[in-house]
Amino acid sequence: MKLYKAEIGKVKDVTLVGDAVRVRLSIFEEYHNRFRQDTVVTVESPTFIGSEYVAVRPGKPDSPLIPSSGTVKSEEKKTLSQILAEYEVEETAKRLTETIRNLADIIDELRDPEGRCSSPEQHREKPEKPGNGHHRPEGRRGDSGSAPALR
Repeated sequence: MKLYKAEIGKVKDVTLVGDAVRVRLSIFEEYHNRFRQDTVVTVESPTFIGSEYVAVRPGKPDSPLIPSSGTVKSEEKKTLSQILAEYEVEETAKRLTETIRNLADIIDELRDPEGRCSSPEQHREKPEKPGNGHHRPEGRRGDSGSAPALR
């Protein structure tokens, strides 16, 4: 039994009463004051298999204490499908997939030189800048040209 992941007691007994399960808890003395009328317990599991424990969600400090041998409210453990529905995982995944497709289309369009995103400047031939070719300007050392050497 845990409160904020700290162990605060033990499960003493589990019995079936009609269509419900009754769980008897033994709570460490120093945590008795945490069990208020609006406290709720659930069965939690840090993984999808095994390792289940009783998790306590404490009540408000101004709520009356639950007497010894009193009853604490409980909530059913959520199924995987309930958790996924709560976070709208399926819908979020669909939206994410559509966004990725849209981005891929935009990137393809930007890369296409003939695409509608290209500008007229991209299609003009650019003049060659001096020094980009293999020809070196005359008058530099090591030239074999006919220019006079500098002294």
